[in-house]
Amino acid sequence: MMLAMYEEMARRIRIRSWKDVVLVLIATAVLFVLQWAMHRFLPNLSENVVKAVSYGVCIVIIVIGVFVIRE
Repeated sequence: MMLAMYEEMARRIRIRSWKDVVLVLIATAVLFVLQWAMHRFLPNLSENVVKAVSYGVCIVIIVIGVFVIRE
């Protein structure tokens, strides 16, 4: 079920330029660093809160980046 959904999403995603790839790589790096830092400095937070905050920050970065980096 999930694999079929990911395959459908992969068909619809269009990479317009190299800037899109860089933006996704930056967001991925921020995701991993933010999750590590939250586990390190805020150990009492639950896993769901850490995921929600880190994914929310990455989505904001991608949305802002898409509108700022226009061709």
